[in-house]
Amino acid sequence: MVSMDRSKKELSSSRITLYRWIGGGCVLLLLGAYFILPKILATPPVPPSKTQRDLTVICNAIDHFSLECGRYPLQKEGLQALIERPKALANWQGPYLKEPIPADEWGNQYVYRIPGKNGKTGYSVTSYGADGAPGGTGPAADLISGNDY
Repeated sequence: MVSMDRSKKELSSSRITLYRWIGGGCVLLLLGAYFILPKILATPPVPPSKTQRDLTVICNAIDHFSLECGRYPLQKEGLQALIERPKALANWQGPYLKEPIPADEWGNQYVYRIPGKNGKTGYSVTSYGADGAPGGTGPAADLISGNDY
């Protein structure tokens, strides 16, 4: 009878040990899922598109033009004033862009507006997106840059 009690105790002890191992494994799995899964599932940052880079370059050129000339290019002069000297502008020291004004990634021209889109004192440069028309969502969404948008 003593041997019978001993085997029951050993069996009970081994069950407890097994349950502890299973419980510990579950805790480790949950911790791993909590800390590691978000890093695995996180979307990588999207690099700026060609259009976003172009808008940054164009706006920097407009700001440089403004610093040297004391004003932004007029609406009638447009973005071409960054490449060719406007008439009667003595302190123009451009060209402010190294290359001709590019088209956006969909082949559309950028739209320069002064005053900007909100009608204040600044300017805005817009790409109308894939559809080439104001408004839109997704790839057809407008991309706007400047200091008044």
